[in-house]
Amino acid sequence: MERGLTKALSSFSFRGKQFCVNLISFQCLPEGGGLILTRSKKLGTDFNKVNIAVVMLGFRDISAVIFERGISSGKTEGLGLAWMLERIKSRTSGQNLHDLLKAVHLSGPTLKPRYCKPLARSKKSDFKVEEIAQIIEVADLSRKEYWEKVSTWLKINIPAHIEQVIIGGGTSEYLGSELKNLFTHTDISWAAELSEDVRLAFNLPIKKDALCLRFTDVYGLFRYQHATSSISTHRAS
Repeated sequence: MERGLTKALSSFSFRGKQFCVNLISFQCLPEGGGLILTRSKKLGTDFNKVNIAVVMLGFRDISAVIFERGISSGKTEGLGLAWMLERIKSRTSGQNLHDLLKAVHLSGPTLKPRYCKPLARSKKSDFKVEEIAQIIEVADLSRKEYWEKVSTWLKINIPAHIEQVIIGGGTSEYLGSELKNLFTHTDISWAAELSEDVRLAFNLPIKKDALCLRFTDVYGLFRYQHATSSISTHRAS
């Protein structure tokens, strides 16, 4: 991975500009690494005394990394939000993932008719209303099936003795109420409480919660490394 990244950075273009970047250091962490490092910093020496799970729900995949008194293990599954969107697409006509994702993102947990209007392919108003109703019905069914898949996977891969669950990723907000009900037996940390920090750091609008959640993991890693580097520099001086 490091070799491939070094090669890619040696010559690439972005927005019409050519770049050549030298990779000075390489550190590879599992998804959710930034969140668990942030949490470990808050817990201090108690981190190795607590059983923690980091659950990341993204567009393509979901993952779980378990820390049992400092020892980690993890699993990943292709059950991101795209799984649900593909189900909707297969049960409707002429849809694509991008448009479906936009409608779902704007609507929230329940697909709303006003955001489904651009999805309708029918020209006649009567048929369009009927088509929108069908899309909503299909989306509701697909969402239930999606949560059934996700919850089953989580129940299998998150041990019952876990004391804290850190939940992150852009899809976590979409399944927020279900996740709360699933993890009533343990403490939940939403993105290691970094969402507001990300919003302030990047000056994001209030309604950009999903975008904040997508940044929290990498932001947590950046802030942890920055703090560690600052401490090391201070000690060296």
